[in-house]
Amino acid sequence: MRAEHVDRLTDTLSNLPAKIDTPILTAWNAKEDLLDLVALARTHPHRQTVARLLHRFYTAAPPLTCSNYTASPPRSRPGGQKSTRSCIPA
Repeated sequence: MRAEHVDRLTDTLSNLPAKIDTPILTAWNAKEDLLDLVALARTHPHRQTVARLLHRFYTAAPPLTCSNYTASPPRSRPGGQKSTRSCIPA
C-alpha cells in the first residue's frame, strides 16, 4: 500500500476513540505483515527471512482466546442446528 493511503488511514483512525482505533490499527498491521509473509510463497526465501517475518507477524497479532469454541456437525438440511464458534482477541 502506498504511503499516502497509510497516512490517510492512520489520520482517520486517530480521530476515533483509542478503544476503537487501536484494535483496528493492530489488525491492519498484522494483515500487512501476513501479506508480506504470503508474498514469499514459492520464492524459496532464506529461512532467516521467513523467521523474521513470522516473528513480526506473531508479535504484532493479538492473541486469540477460543474458550467458547464449540462445533456441531454441519447442517444436513434447512433448519438444522447451527454451529456456534467465537474466537475473540484476548
